[in-house]
Order: sequence, then structure tokens, then C-alpha cells
Amino acid sequence: MCQNSFDDVLRSVQPESAIRDYIAENPSKFPVLLLPLGTEIETERDLKGKMEVLDILSLDEAGRLWVTELKRNGIDRDAVAQIVSYASWADKLSMPGLKKRFPGLGKKFLKRFRRKLPEKIIRPPGMILVGRFFPEAIKRLLIFLRGNFKLNILQVEQEQTRRAWKFHVLNDLVPVPEEEHAGQPAMEFFFSQNECGATWDDCRENGFLPLPQTWPAGRKRLLVPNTEVFVHYRETGCVGRGVVETSTGNPIDFSKLTARCSRDTVELWEKLEIKPSVIRIRWKKTVPRNQAFSFLKFSSDKPLMPVVDQERLMTLKQTFQ
Repeated sequence: MCQNSFDDVLRSVQPESAIRDYIAENPSKFPVLLLPLGTEIETERDLKGKMEVLDILSLDEAGRLWVTELKRNGIDRDAVAQIVSYASWADKLSMPGLKKRFPGLGKKFLKRFRRKLPEKIIRPPGMILVGRFFPEAIKRLLIFLRGNFKLNILQVEQEQTRRAWKFHVLNDLVPVPEEEHAGQPAMEFFFSQNECGATWDDCRENGFLPLPQTWPAGRKRLLVPNTEVFVHYRETGCVGRGVVETSTGNPIDFSKLTARCSRDTVELWEKLEIKPSVIRIRWKKTVPRNQAFSFLKFSSDKPLMPVVDQERLMTLKQTFQ
């Protein structure tokens, strides 16, 4: 893995490999929480007998493999065909095979996601294409693949500045059937309107949760589509249960909401061109804040945490059926 400073990396004679290593070391750059398994993974030989090499192979918390292909310049049809080929190769892998190929996978997975490694891999694999630009014809091709074949192909434009790389995700994840996330732990989300500028009534009525600007990107991206969330106010209790419908990063448009936010706060955000990220939520059950259910023994200072305690999870589900 690349351990040099950004200035050293940018002077490298192999910038593609440097960016690849940087992505592998910083998986929180993408809207799905990943555990990188390795880089430059040999897959299979092409028609000419040359070994094809995958840039990055990763695993997400639900047990789905992700293949990442990086191109130094723009993305063309060959790059799309290449990543689909890598995904077809990854689709043949098994969890026992992964554990054999990557020693210590179970411990790394537990440390990364705070849950045990799933017994089976969820299929099909996800795909991440990273390039400097995506021509309109390629964007149209990827929309066709995502829409008709329900493939998760993340388009990520890479921008190089003097000291760093910036990555811009151009599309949301394709919703995954809920049964595929049956083993994924729910999340407890501790809500504070003072940080977000929106009230709980706004969130209930319009189906969203704003995420504070102070949250690191990695924490926000724990809330992947189909993750179940339970919303708490620390001082009052649990007020809602819902399912995440979109990935993070969509700016909230206050003009389209019946938000009763502080006008001063909104005007300040508009002046500074600051808007909090939001996630869209499909609520299963919510209650007004003055009817919150208090669970004193469930108290925590963490703003977002997985519900791994089965007793706690059962209590929350029974309360918010």
C-alpha cells in the first residue's frame, strides 16, 4: 500500500497505481462501507493467455463483494466490459474460498463492521468504476445496465488537485431487496435538531433525516440503502423506525419541504452555500417527540451505532411495529 505524502504520490511515475492504493486505504470515499481485501488481484486469463488483474477487491458489511476498476483517464466501453468481466469472476467466489485466500478475514471483518463474517456471499457483486470523466454514451450505457439488470455500478469521477484527489460519486446505489439484508444489524440514530436545523415533525412528514456536517464521511456511509434505523432523542427517547431508501450526499432543498426551520439558520446556510446531507427514509412507525418511548438502559453517547444486542433489537421492533 502507498504510504507516501500526497506530494510524493503526485510526483509518482505511476499515478494510477498510487491512486489505486489511496482508494484502497480510504474506502470511506464511497457511499458504501467497504473492507478492502486486496489490490492487484489476479483473476483469470484472457483469450491471449494474459492474466487479467483487478485493481481492488472489497467486501461490504452485508457480505457482498465489490470490484473496483480505476482508469487514469476517461471511462470507455472497454472499461465497462472489463469491470463486468471482473464481476462475473467474483460471482464465482465463495466465503470459504475468501477466508482461505485472505487469512484473518473474520477478525478484520469483525473489527471493521462490529459483526461476524456472514456465512454466504450476497450476489451479484457490486462494481465501482473510477475515472477522470464519463462520456455521455457511457453514462447512458451504465443507466441501462443499472435499470434493466439491477446492477450496482457506481460511477466515480476522479479529480486531481495539487495536494489531493477528490472523488465525485455520480449515481446512487440500486435498492437491494430487503431479504438480502436480513442478517444486517439495524442502526440506532441519535437525532439532534440543533445540529441539523430541521425539526422531527419535518422529518416525519417529508421522509428524511438530515446528517450533521460535523459527521465524518465514513459514519454517514454506514447508512446504506435498506438499513433499518431507530431514531432517538437522547433526552426523551425513541421516536421512530424506518428504512433507508437512498445513499447519503443528496442536498436538502428547503424550498420543497414544509420545514419549520429557523429562518436565520437557513439564510446563513444559503449565504455560506452550506447544506446538510440527507438520507431519504421510508418510515414504518413514528410518534411525536412528546410521545417518545424511553429506554433508559439503552442510553448511549454515540450518535450512530449498530444494534447488535438481540434483546434491544426485539424490544425496539415490538415497540415500533
